[in-house]
Amino acid sequence: LAKGTNYGTATVFTDADNLWNTTTNQDDAANDAHFGAEKTYDHYFNTYGFNSIDNAGLTIKSYVHYSTNYINAFWNGSVMTYGDGNGSSYNPLTSLEIVGHEITHGVTEHSAALIYSGESGALNESFADILGTCVEFYAKPLTANWNIGEDVMLPSGTVMRSMSNPNSRQQPDTYNSPNGFWQNPNCGTPTPANDKCGVHTNSGVQNYWFYL
Repeated sequence: LAKGTNYGTATVFTDADNLWNTTTNQDDAANDAHFGAEKTYDHYFNTYGFNSIDNAGLTIKSYVHYSTNYINAFWNGSVMTYGDGNGSSYNPLTSLEIVGHEITHGVTEHSAALIYSGESGALNESFADILGTCVEFYAKPLTANWNIGEDVMLPSGTVMRSMSNPNSRQQPDTYNSPNGFWQNPNCGTPTPANDKCGVHTNSGVQNYWFYL
């Protein structure tokens, strides 16, 4: 997307020798996004017999270099999109478990249609973390771990979320946890400001259950 947001003007990556080893302009993010999509497809198909995002062979399209200093990645209902981060605390958000996470949002949309707020939204986010981590263990079993985002956050070793210890990232590890990390899923009107009533925070409960 060349730091734009118009999908209609995006260009296709090509490579003359099929080695795909360029790092110019952070273009290795495209390699990572495609590798992640490949391994996510393989995991779903080979492990569960599930054919792509919609179980009907939907083509997985990935767009990188979205906007400027964009610290996020998302499934928009049709395609995958990845920001480059800001270069100071985030690199491009195309690590294996993040790609698996975002594609799983598409799978959830097609298979469960969980409302993206409150408790159902926390389950949505947790399933994305769980399957993203499953993809990492599937593709790189010798180096896989229970952290989310450790390959994209700076300084090295920082993590977005920990499935083995959600409390370390201010997430609850039990339902209605008394330690203060639990967010009220009935918080009123779900908005981005309140994290849709705790969807990313309360996902720690099911994440920890899966880790156990």
